[in-house]
Amino acid sequence: MKNLLFSALMFLGVLQSAALWAQKSPEFPEYQLPVFEVEETEQDMSLGLQNGLRMEIRNVSTKDIERVWKDDMKNRDAKLKDSRGEISALGASILTVSRSKMDVYAKVVTQNDVPAIIAFFDLGGKFITSEETKTEYEQAVAFMKSFGMLMENVAIEKELDTANGDLKKMEKEGEKLVKENEKLHEDIKDWEEKIRKAKIDIEKNIVDQEGNKQQVVNQNFKISWIKDKFKKLKN
Repeated sequence: MKNLLFSALMFLGVLQSAALWAQKSPEFPEYQLPVFEVEETEQDMSLGLQNGLRMEIRNVSTKDIERVWKDDMKNRDAKLKDSRGEISALGASILTVSRSKMDVYAKVVTQNDVPAIIAFFDLGGKFITSEETKTEYEQAVAFMKSFGMLMENVAIEKELDTANGDLKKMEKEGEKLVKENEKLHEDIKDWEEKIRKAKIDIEKNIVDQEGNKQQVVNQNFKISWIKDKFKKLKN
């Protein structure tokens, strides 16, 4: 029991040391908030060539972007339609961009292995542009950046889930090592007891060997005595 407690304390000490090392290690630099760049672009979409806002989002998958975008649009009372790689959110309520409901179209693409989202904001026959709807454009840019931060949160949650999963594996491995340590100590006790018994058996064996040697000597004398009788009988 003492050995088990000692091993557990040693293991906890290792974990604490590892945590301290991680805080000071260059491998874990201080986290910096990402900067999302939103650029104005003209792209083909279901309503022809239209003005849109494009933003790259790293550290996540295109599926994650599509899932979170749809969830966000649903929360804004939009009617969703997904067709030919374009997500239509009809009647979306984005009050930070416009007091009126709007139709928002989005495409999630990948360029140079970097996911990006292109969003088109239709105010009702007129798409948001930096020239014609400057105020709404600036608010749409801010909305896109806030969505980028939402995706960063998703990325961090996944990273945390992975790290927690790895930690659980490490903890299980630690528990296994503690049990192995306990088993080894038990084996040592068994071996020590066997050694103690073997030493006693060795001492007894030595005595038995001496007794056996004397028996052999005596038996040889007996055989010689019997042979001697045969000789005398023949003479």
